[in-house]
Amino acid sequence: AMFSLSATGQLAYSTEARTPSRLTWLDRSGRPLGVTGPIGVYINLDIAPDDKRVAVSRMIQNPGATPRIDIWAIDLATDSASPVTDHAAFENDPAWSPDGKQIAFNSNRPHPQKSPYGLFVRASDGAGQDIPLVMPQHGHLVAPDWSGNGAFIVYEVEEDDASGNDL
Repeated sequence: AMFSLSATGQLAYSTEARTPSRLTWLDRSGRPLGVTGPIGVYINLDIAPDDKRVAVSRMIQNPGATPRIDIWAIDLATDSASPVTDHAAFENDPAWSPDGKQIAFNSNRPHPQKSPYGLFVRASDGAGQDIPLVMPQHGHLVAPDWSGNGAFIVYEVEEDDASGNDL
């Protein structure tokens, strides 16, 4: 969190820190080896099965505008980043398919009669449309991951009332 305390005891704080950072490679002992991609506000990431790209949830906030969180793919050889999704909702938790051709992610886009969180998939190059896979009756989806053969996606349903999680 970001905060500041005045000499008179007044506290100002923000519950959400949106500090830009760099994606940094570390060795097993925690020593930095290098950085990749543009400076940005990153939330989640997943390295592609071929180790050549990384999918990230990246926040973009233009002055005076509502922040956006989209899925981006960063080419690790060139450090170039390109958007995979482009929706006003927040997209998080990217997960590569085993063949690297698709990315599963969760999104908080509204859906009639169901929870405003769902699981979607899209081509990893950003082509085509977001395909909805699961829209739970309640709660929201987090942490999707693909089975090794690509036949299944496992995810967690986080209950809105914090009563428990379903898998």
